[in-house]
Amino acid sequence: NKKLIVARYYPPSDIAQRVADGVEVASPQDIDGHGTHVAGTAVGNWFFYGAGEQLSGVAPGAYLMAYKALFTDSEGGSSGSDSMLISALEDAVNDGADVINNSWGGGASLGAYRFYNEVFSQIEAAGVVLATSAGNSGPGSSTVGCPACAESGLAVASSNTQAQNYPASIVSMGNLEFVALPGSSSPDTGDPE
Repeated sequence: NKKLIVARYYPPSDIAQRVADGVEVASPQDIDGHGTHVAGTAVGNWFFYGAGEQLSGVAPGAYLMAYKALFTDSEGGSSGSDSMLISALEDAVNDGADVINNSWGGGASLGAYRFYNEVFSQIEAAGVVLATSAGNSGPGSSTVGCPACAESGLAVASSNTQAQNYPASIVSMGNLEFVALPGSSSPDTGDPE
């Protein structure tokens, strides 16, 4: 669809072994689907859904620049180094990104906070909006992981508001309204109408 205008990758030193193990490819191609899902949420084109209703990503008119700095490992997780991630961020700024989305992160740490706060500060000074996932560690103490722990940039998270007696949100799409419930391990099978 001509949305993808840049695709770069920053392979780990053991990329040949990961490729040989059949868990990765030495290219920007998304193997586990996470990057593709996030990209569609961000810049997905308009499409018809159901009875003539339309749905799109957040910014359907935007272009996409993809920077793969995390690679699937033999244990089924993803890994990458700070140098790979920083190279990707630097290239995104130099390539002219207006917005950078980081849907990666680790646990909270003072060292990571100091390091990424400086890097994110420089990205903001370049006029780029930076959004980073707060992680998947909640609820509890220290649930905002780094690099979202940095003061610079935007930390993005979801919350569960059931304790405040707001068990659901209404999501509108055209003339339709859907009940959006907080996620759980079992699907909601109720009719939203």
